[in-house]
Amino acid sequence: MTARPSASSPGAAPAAGAAPLLRVRDLTVSFTTAHGTVLAVDRVSFDLASGRSLCVVGESGSGKSAMSLALLGLHDRNARVHGDAWLDGQQLIGVDAKQRNATRGTRIAMVFQDALSALHPYFPVGKQIVAGWRRRTGASRQAAGAYAVELLTRVGIPNATERAKSYPHQFSGGMRQRAMIAMALSGEPDLIIADEPTTALDVTVQAQMLELLQDLQRERGTALVFVTHDLAVVAELADEIMVMYGGRKVELGSRDAIFASPRHPYTRGLMDSVPRLDRPVARLLAIPGSPPVLPGRIDGCPFAARCPRAPELGDRCARELPPRRAGLAGQSAFCHLPEAGPIVAEEAHGA
Repeated sequence: MTARPSASSPGAAPAAGAAPLLRVRDLTVSFTTAHGTVLAVDRVSFDLASGRSLCVVGESGSGKSAMSLALLGLHDRNARVHGDAWLDGQQLIGVDAKQRNATRGTRIAMVFQDALSALHPYFPVGKQIVAGWRRRTGASRQAAGAYAVELLTRVGIPNATERAKSYPHQFSGGMRQRAMIAMALSGEPDLIIADEPTTALDVTVQAQMLELLQDLQRERGTALVFVTHDLAVVAELADEIMVMYGGRKVELGSRDAIFASPRHPYTRGLMDSVPRLDRPVARLLAIPGSPPVLPGRIDGCPFAARCPRAPELGDRCARELPPRRAGLAGQSAFCHLPEAGPIVAEEAHGA
């Protein structure tokens, strides 16, 4: 394993007590298009401890996937990625291919949304699961085959010895996602990023997948970043929730705090748009309008054009970057409305 940088080496995280496993600071991702620069992720910061789950929530186009891909260095050359992300003190942003490859698959792994596209159609599933592991370790073909069967068994695929010889199209959707999780586990990573892996699955298989991820976390203490737009999944899986809109983090806090008392109008809109078992049956409310097109940096709150409360503050929401306000138990929201909580920092973005 590659030696991790010391606190004084370039790219090392600043020492601040017991550091979390993952520290992200001012992560920014932009793309050059024919219509100008699109700012997909705008100065996002958060921390994640070992064994904890962070669910990243927001509509399509909010920057969730762009942020996840940036952490693994999977964007193409058209992307510009700035900011810092340290995994246990090791920088993930702006490193060369050798450093990135030493981390990817061993310290950090990803489970993609569409397993059929992510898996190669011409090779057996078992061979694909351990290909990276075999390259890194130099293990024999026999040892790799046994390890593939072990991993498939661990993620709950029956008759794993035979199924390891099958091709992706011979697996059901749920089994393909289990195989993707097995592939992620092959390097025994400290952090798994899952980008909407349950979207195409029915509710029964979805529940099985969430239970599997929780079991693996308990067994290994793996940290999990789970990207989703499904609040039912969030309620089941999250320790902490980060709500994104228009490329920005608009609210961050524990699952219980955000479900009990959402502070940002966008978060409240999300909560009001889904049925809840913990409150009386009421008419579900849709958020009016559409997410912003992002040809450049938004000066104020990205939700200002759709926010039902913005007119109360004149043009302030559209013109000024919102401050960080405190909520319950470390919860924070970036909003101009006083009821979102007291202002706790002058800077508008931070952990």
